[in-house]
Amino acid sequence: MDYLFVTIVLLFATYLITTHIYHKFANLPPTIFPNIPIIGHLYLLKKPLYRTLATLSAKHGPILFIRFGSRNVLLVSSPSISEECFTKNDVIFANRPRFLAGKILGSNYTSIGWAPFGEHWRNIRRISTIEIFSSHRIQEFHDIRADEGRLMLRKLMLGYSLQVNLNTVFNEMTMNVMMRMISGKRYFGDDMEEEGKWFKEIVKESFLVAGASNIGDHLPFLSWFGVKGLENKLISLHKIRNDFFQGLIDQLRMDKVVEVEHNSNDNNKKRNTIIEVLLQLQETDPEYYTDELIRSLVLNLLTAGTDTSSATMEWAFSLLLNHPDVLKNAQNEIDSHVGKTRLVNESDLSSLPYLRCIINETLRMYPAGPLLVPHESSDDCVVGGYHIPRGTMLLVNQWAIHHDPNLWSDPERFHPERFKGIEGVRGEFRFMPFGFGRRSCPGDGLAMRIVGLTLGLLIQCFDWERISEDMVDMNEGHGLTMPKFQPLVAKCRPRLNLLTAGTDTSSATMEWAFSLLLNHPDILKNAQNEIDSHVGKTRLVDESDLSSLPYLRCIINETLRMYPAGPLLVPHESSEDCVVGGYHIPRGTMLLVNQWAIHHDPNLWSDPERFHPERFKGIEGVRGEFRFMPFGFGRRSCPGDGLAMRIVGLTLGLLIQCFDWERISEDMVDMNEGHGLTMPKFQPLVAKCRPRLVTQKLI
Repeated sequence: MDYLFVTIVLLFATYLITTHIYHKFANLPPTIFPNIPIIGHLYLLKKPLYRTLATLSAKHGPILFIRFGSRNVLLVSSPSISEECFTKNDVIFANRPRFLAGKILGSNYTSIGWAPFGEHWRNIRRISTIEIFSSHRIQEFHDIRADEGRLMLRKLMLGYSLQVNLNTVFNEMTMNVMMRMISGKRYFGDDMEEEGKWFKEIVKESFLVAGASNIGDHLPFLSWFGVKGLENKLISLHKIRNDFFQGLIDQLRMDKVVEVEHNSNDNNKKRNTIIEVLLQLQETDPEYYTDELIRSLVLNLLTAGTDTSSATMEWAFSLLLNHPDVLKNAQNEIDSHVGKTRLVNESDLSSLPYLRCIINETLRMYPAGPLLVPHESSDDCVVGGYHIPRGTMLLVNQWAIHHDPNLWSDPERFHPERFKGIEGVRGEFRFMPFGFGRRSCPGDGLAMRIVGLTLGLLIQCFDWERISEDMVDMNEGHGLTMPKFQPLVAKCRPRLNLLTAGTDTSSATMEWAFSLLLNHPDILKNAQNEIDSHVGKTRLVDESDLSSLPYLRCIINETLRMYPAGPLLVPHESSEDCVVGGYHIPRGTMLLVNQWAIHHDPNLWSDPERFHPERFKGIEGVRGEFRFMPFGFGRRSCPGDGLAMRIVGLTLGLLIQCFDWERISEDMVDMNEGHGLTMPKFQPLVAKCRPRLVTQKLI
């Protein structure tokens, strides 16, 4: 027994001495003693991993060569060394480690997040850059983000007296935006919330099981002993994800076939979703653009773009609630630049530097990826003067870099002003919220738009406060995206000056529309017949039906023509001298466009004083015709037209479907206009209604 013990001690000592000599001889970076056989330095690791690794780097240096079981790891916590990795050695470190999650969830290391650097990765990166994240494609989906922002505000307006779970608000906002871009579906707030919750759980489960700290990735021999609990979870998750997204792909493929059959001569094409764009590419090269590749691309977009953005917004608002002076400064900046007569839109973000500073400071203190996604060297290289063997995993601890007092003054303090005047901060390797180099996040532009617009709208439209006098808890939870341990709950109160932009206009339009319908019962009956024919009598109209109710849309357009919510478009002012119609217009001239006059011009419209919805039949995208601009035009046009048309269309559709309407007397409804910017009726509309049989069955 003593002999066995002595033998083990001698072997262990020999191993330590040998590895130490080899380490020096091979010119490897500094390491941590002892490097225990089999497990290496795994014994040092505790959650949260980025804090543990930051402590080790602070004690032993900014570049360390350690071992996670059988895997060599280069741990970096220095901007200069990071720069060397992502510039001079960028191609060498462009690979990903071969983790179990990459094999199963990454379709055997073929997805964009897990694929090794090479021809296949370059192809899918190019597809992502051009077809998903290009400026053109991001701008194409601008209306979706603006619409979701409005719908988020509307939901908060309805329940503002209650405490608001901002964790839920941010999650639903980002998921609705991403899913509408990808598949055209809106899961939260419509009739598909159960499907949306299923999807949300898929995303969360993906992050829980795909972490780089999975012990089996570093001690592969454990699988020999039947330790396959995580592997079974990954296989199950992979099947669920594939089934979910294959269903979306099949549905959109079938919808496309039906659309082609029924609209072969229709030149007014709707905007394609990302899946539809990829299906079009599949038609050109079906062998490469397989359903598996399409699933992989959209899954990567969703998992990378939902939790990260929502977590950043939650941290940002937590910081703002704990620093109400900063919140007030942001509100003042928005009021000063945007004013109090319209909502923030994406074109304003470049003119809101303080809001950008808040987002950057949040990303510094609570980066969505505290450890950048791991890289792996494809060849031997030199970093910091040290030899780095092929197959070494690179971990850049950006949390440690972001909290280094040698790089940032008072790094634990929330101080957005530190970013004032800093442009293109990604060029500074002390701040890399989206990584750097070939494997950096391609969706940074989209993420900053979603985060900026959402925060801007919430700051502009509500006054916020904590639910108690206690400070918001800032402890971190577990996960790759650094979530908050306690979901953020806050109290909000609408700022009254901003309620008028989307209430008087929509309600006035609906009142004029119903007044016209009551004076033209034949048109009201036609609209009712259209709804009965398309929707049937077994369910209520919903927003997804509106695009298939052209006569209802014609009624709304004709109402907006005869009684525009803004008879004079909101005034503009020239910032420079210019020429209009061949005439010189001096700088500082106020522009008044009388759209009421344009809408009633007999040279532009036949019998303009007649209510005739049929004049709009077949006209889509009418905003492109300058004789009809109910929401204005150009950069300062109303960004909420999509929301307004949904509210007006759904409300009128439901009232027409569910009730028979008539005037309160034989007299025609009075159509005189009252006073006000939004052209209200002089006499409020009163009518009689009788529930239809369909209403009694459905309600």
